[in-house]
Amino acid sequence: MDPKLGHPQVPQCPHRISLHRVINDLAELPLRGRITLFADDTNLFYFGTNEEVILQQMAEDMGTLMAWMEANSLFINFEKTNYIIFKKPATVTTNLPSFNIQHHTIFRTNTAKFLGLTIDENLLWEDHINNICKKIAPIIGVTHRLKNFLTPQSKRTIYFGLIQSHLNYMAAIWGTATASKMGTLKILQKRAIKTLFGYNIRTDSRQIFKETGILPLDMLINATQAKICHSIIFGLRQCNTNFNRNQDFHNYNTRSTNIRAVSSHSTTYGLRSAYNSIAHSFNQLPHELKSVTNPNTFKIKLNIYYRTLLNAPCTQTK
Repeated sequence: MDPKLGHPQVPQCPHRISLHRVINDLAELPLRGRITLFADDTNLFYFGTNEEVILQQMAEDMGTLMAWMEANSLFINFEKTNYIIFKKPATVTTNLPSFNIQHHTIFRTNTAKFLGLTIDENLLWEDHINNICKKIAPIIGVTHRLKNFLTPQSKRTIYFGLIQSHLNYMAAIWGTATASKMGTLKILQKRAIKTLFGYNIRTDSRQIFKETGILPLDMLINATQAKICHSIIFGLRQCNTNFNRNQDFHNYNTRSTNIRAVSSHSTTYGLRSAYNSIAHSFNQLPHELKSVTNPNTFKIKLNIYYRTLLNAPCTQTK
């Protein structure tokens, strides 16, 4: 993976100017980087191996953006503007400097938040996982004090609304983290279930997942990834990548024609990419489940499939 550079920035609108106009105009600017927009967040992505060249491209684009902002009575919130280098953990980068745009300094950062996802420069997701742990831990303490006053249905509502909602969000991406980085979060999930549903702290983890019907974190991530892969394959979700089927590379019929080919990789880091992890989760499903085209039917059968795995004697949930 080549180092990638980008800098989030937030255009602020002091007047009632149509967001539709802002988005359309920004997308048409002659920028060197690839622009992505969501609400009032604007991001530029650069690809290459020469960091100094890319920094120069960034500076040129910032000048273009500043001119456009001034012409449209907008301004950039420089307090939220920075740049980050995406690279392999073993890749050594130079001590890149900050740079100035019209007396404003843009600094390099090691992490950036995008749509609620904390992205670190090595894409290891440790910072995001730590943030989830910080959100879940206080909830466990509150539920411990309230559990005797809650109905079973209320307990499930609290779990899925206040705990699993954090585990689900962007799980297909940060769920590619290594097992060592996921360990604390797995422990917190089990502690949350045991506390909320009144289990003894020493109760076997397999028992609590089977009796509550709640998926352990690994299964939850796999299910989320499989749903995303299914929706992309059958054109139900817009995406800038594709998951090719094996049958796209040959014309003969085999039982594995519904299995999507995984991109090539030469390192464990590449194997754990979101693309490969999502494809792998889909590949592990039974042939008849991968063949389901209706999204609602697929989700129902997928839940049944994972519930079946949960109740299997050899299910590993520890």
